Amino acid sequence: MIHTAELIWQNIIDAGANRIDNFAELLNLQPGASEQEFRRLEETLGVTLPEEFKSFYSVYNGQIWNSDVEPAIRNLLLHQLQKLLIIGHFFRRNSTRMMTLNERLARN
Repeated sequence: MIHTAELIWQNIIDAGANRIDNFAELLNLQPGASEQEFRRLEETLGVTLPEEFKSFYSVYNGQIWNSDVEPAIRNLLLHQLQKLLIIGHFFRRNSTRMMTLNERLARN
C-alpha cells in the first residue's frame, strides 16, 4: 500500500511541476509520519486510522504552511498529524458544548 501512496504523491508532484516551477519545493512537504505519531493520533481521537491514511501520511506528513506554499491539491493544504491532534483535542474539549448547542437549535 505504501507503494501506491508513493505513486499518488509522485503524480501530484508531477502534475504541479508541469504548471509551476519548483512545485515540489513550494509544497513544503514534511518527512513521513512515524508509527508513534499514528498511535498518538488514534489514541487522542479514539479511532483506528485506515491503512490508506497511514500510507499516505507515511510518505509525507503534511505541509508547513506559509503564504508562498502551494496547496497539494487545488486549495487543499495537507495538515501535519500534529495539527490534526490539536484539532482533535479541540473537538474533544468542546464536544459537549457543541452537542448542547445542536440540541438547542433542534428544539427551535
